Amino acid sequence: MRKKKVIKPHEIKPDSKFASILVSKLINKVMKGGEKRTATLIVYKAAEIVEKWFEEEQKKEKKIAQGAVVEKKGNKISSEMKQVKPKKEIVKTN
Repeated sequence: MRKKKVIKPHEIKPDSKFASILVSKLINKVMKGGEKRTATLIVYKAAEIVEKWFEEEQKKEKKIAQGAVVEKKGNKISSEMKQVKPKKEIVKTN
C-alpha cells in the first residue's frame, strides 16, 4: 500500500490593493468557481461601502460632541435635546 502524500500548505500572497494576507484570504473565501477577479471586485466594493459608512458615522459623532460642548458653554438646551412634554387631553363629561 502506498503512503499518503504529504500536502505542504502553500504560501498565501497578499492582495494588491491593501497588501494584506487577511484580505487575500477573504477574497479566496468569497470566490466561487475560480472567478477570482469577480471576488476581488466584490470585496473591494464592500470595503469602499464600509469606509464611506464609517466616515459618515464619525461626522455624526463629531456633530453630537460639538453640540454637547456648545450646550455646556451656553447653559442652554439645544432644540434637538429638548424634552417635549405631551399635551394633556381635556375630557368633557356631561
